[in-house]
Amino acid sequence: MSVNVYCIKCGTENPSDSKFCIACGAPLPEPNRTPAPAPFVEPAEPPKAFTEPEAPDPFKAVSDFVETVSAPAQPAAPAPAAPGSREPVCGWLVCTKGDDKGEDYRIRSKNNRIGGVPASDIYLANNSEVKSDNFATLAYYIKKNTFYLIPGDNADSISINGETIEIPTILNCGDIIAIGDSEYKFIPLCDDDFKWE
Repeated sequence: MSVNVYCIKCGTENPSDSKFCIACGAPLPEPNRTPAPAPFVEPAEPPKAFTEPEAPDPFKAVSDFVETVSAPAQPAAPAPAAPGSREPVCGWLVCTKGDDKGEDYRIRSKNNRIGGVPASDIYLANNSEVKSDNFATLAYYIKKNTFYLIPGDNADSISINGETIEIPTILNCGDIIAIGDSEYKFIPLCDDDFKWE
């Protein structure tokens, strides 16, 4: 009866007639000896159970990286005028030619200063001819129910229907007021059929 021989170096089982280990090449013991037990190998540590990682909270992740930025302070808007505290609208100027073509300007009762500064009642911001706050005045007198254009600074730069004016001049519906290269059509609200009481 042949007895297989175990390698004393690596523990591999070899045929009884082998002199060297078929696995590692180490010399084998004689076959009539008791086969050497396989060398003891420390068992590997069993793998730990796999645990699904917890999904990150997307809202927390964003809050960790986003800085809180306060919005820049906005200037306070001017308080609207109380109802009835301003003079009523009595007509309009509408730009029909020039940089402000299509813009309209409200005419209220009493005196409306035409100028190139924001404080002007009729502010012509883009008209290069108008620089002061006293370029001209467009007045509406309720008792007479009449509109007047009164020249101020640089009177030679303003005309009505092609005629330069130097004194207060009555305006009629549809008149064209030319100031430099711009033209403005006069459209009254108050006329023979309507006026504010």
